[in-house]
Amino acid sequence: MKFVKLGGTGALAALCACSTTPTSVPGPIQPEKTVASLPAQDLEPGECGLFLWTVREPHQLIFFRKADSAAADGIIADKRTRLSAVAERGTIFGQFLTDVDYRSEAGQTVTISLVPGEQVEDGQRTKSAEIRVRTVDGWETIIPASGLTACMPADAGY
Repeated sequence: MKFVKLGGTGALAALCACSTTPTSVPGPIQPEKTVASLPAQDLEPGECGLFLWTVREPHQLIFFRKADSAAADGIIADKRTRLSAVAERGTIFGQFLTDVDYRSEAGQTVTISLVPGEQVEDGQRTKSAEIRVRTVDGWETIIPASGLTACMPADAGY
């Protein structure tokens, strides 16, 4: 069985930092691993998903949700985070609504707001998209995004 894979560019980035003093012996470098992009996502025949990428180069897949699930995956503070939908409103955009509030396991609020764009084969692009991340202590980050809904045709026959 074949699947469709959609993903952003880049996978993992590592940051390294170490310091020594003239009397210390350097130890092994322990890099702090960060995730720049979600991995490619699979859609089986009949499934639909919402994909959002960063607008800045390099474009990175930072949000993905399947249509039949209230759960989503996102990149928050360079870490892959599981999100749960807590409120949905707006207009219909494929199998999704245009404004959805999510909660992360760490208590952050993530709001996805979409403006529907042109229809494409088996999906629809966003005209614009915005991801708002609010931390538990009230700081908010706004991430401009671009995206689309895409569906694998039920009769794909792979």
